[in-house]
Amino acid sequence: MKDKTNNEGRMSIFNVHLGRKLRDRRLSLGLTQTKVGDALGFSFQQIQKYEKGLNGVTSEKLLDLANVLQVPINFFYEGYDKNVREFENDKQNK
Repeated sequence: MKDKTNNEGRMSIFNVHLGRKLRDRRLSLGLTQTKVGDALGFSFQQIQKYEKGLNGVTSEKLLDLANVLQVPINFFYEGYDKNVREFENDKQNK
């Protein structure tokens, strides 16, 4: 599968990070993509795209996701710095 890139041609590390956090939290609550999508007013396919990091999440939708998943909004930022460092290290080692 082709990597989704941002306007500068780089993979959006934050979208991938946020997608992982979203998926982990959804699964920990025992929710399906359909249930989360229904709570937000869109399809499970959109949740899939968020979880894979293919689509970015607007600030308004991020707040909605935090409410549905019962977490503070900063939950989605936790560990981001570590992921950026790991990504940069992986890129340098290639």
